[in-house]
Amino acid sequence: MNKIGKYSCIFYIFLLFLLSGCPEIEEGQNIDEFTVTFNATGGSDVASQKVESGKLASLPADPARTGYRFDGWYKEEEATNSWNFTTNTVTEDITLWAKWVIISYTITYNLNDGTNNSENPTNYNINSETISFNQPTRIGFSFSGWYDNVDCLGPEITEIVNGSTENVEIWAKWTVNQYNVTFDSNSGSEVEQQILDYDSTVAEPTDPTRGGFIFKEWYEDEELSIIWDFTTNTVTEDITLYARWDWAVYNLRDVGPAGGLIFYINSNAISDGWKYLEAAPVDTEWDSKWWGKNGTEVGGTGTGIGTGSANTTVIVDKLNEDPADSDRAAQLCDSLISGGYSDWFLPSVDELDQMCWILHSRRWDGSAQDNPDYGSNRVGGFSDDTYWSSSENSANFAKTFIFSDGNPNSAGKATAGLRTRAIRAF
Repeated sequence: MNKIGKYSCIFYIFLLFLLSGCPEIEEGQNIDEFTVTFNATGGSDVASQKVESGKLASLPADPARTGYRFDGWYKEEEATNSWNFTTNTVTEDITLWAKWVIISYTITYNLNDGTNNSENPTNYNINSETISFNQPTRIGFSFSGWYDNVDCLGPEITEIVNGSTENVEIWAKWTVNQYNVTFDSNSGSEVEQQILDYDSTVAEPTDPTRGGFIFKEWYEDEELSIIWDFTTNTVTEDITLYARWDWAVYNLRDVGPAGGLIFYINSNAISDGWKYLEAAPVDTEWDSKWWGKNGTEVGGTGTGIGTGSANTTVIVDKLNEDPADSDRAAQLCDSLISGGYSDWFLPSVDELDQMCWILHSRRWDGSAQDNPDYGSNRVGGFSDDTYWSSSENSANFAKTFIFSDGNPNSAGKATAGLRTRAIRAF
């Protein structure tokens, strides 16, 4: 065997030895490659990667999750240690875990001069329970709903439902409150009520009228201590304004507001609440009316000036207990409506005395005397007869007044032929 053949034989023997010592490798197997799995923990899917041992995994596109912000990949599910795609190498099959931060969305309230309810939240997230909005407040206005636009048009916004994922801005809509302004004219003519918006001024009405009085001002309190200023005062609630009156100026024998004649001017008008006594016109006078039945005792009547009204009230109450006692002097005066007034009463004996002295110009002073101011000038159409008073003597008798000589007297309650003339105080 030549030298070339010898060496060739040795080479083939060595190659056979090497081949017989190598293990069999299955087709497709790569012992230097590992799998990197991405667990998006509720986010969108991320494809796994095959990475050679000791190599770097590729940073995938961020996954998405509604209501959350992606915050990186971590080595463990608890997201304690982050995976650094520029330095951490793959040496085994691994799973990387996505970390998420929940997004907080803002709630902006445009209150339009109102005050928000402290229970209304200013932020929420996708996991928040459904939020129902509470009503804000605004002095002088009523809340009319939340809206998603500055013009407060369209559907009302009442809640943010669970699972919502956007910033919310809402606007409060208000309706101005309206209030009633009532005018108490204190026995004057009626004044129409006004309905006004909050913080509006009141339109000053035309002055009311009241017979025998002069209108002065409107007051905001019943005690008439605080004047209402129509220029500066505004309405913030339902209010009543009260009229203040001063007495008109009347002289004795002047025609009063009810068409009768003034016969007394009270010097204690402010404390008593009335200033003048007015006798009813002659065409209201009655003739031949009883005071009451004999034996009907009323009790509690007075004789002085200023007692006739109260006397009449107690007499009428007593007489009304018996249906047979009707059409009596006090009842007739109490039910009289004359000159637009219904506040008439049967005068006391002293009121009759004053009425006779001023209007009929007669008073007894040892003898019948004329009033020196008027002489024989008698007014009011009084007869020289006897008139009933509201002053009681006893169960059977009541005081009367004789106008022919200006002298007080008394008569049985069932006496016929006596006259009755009503008066009023104002």
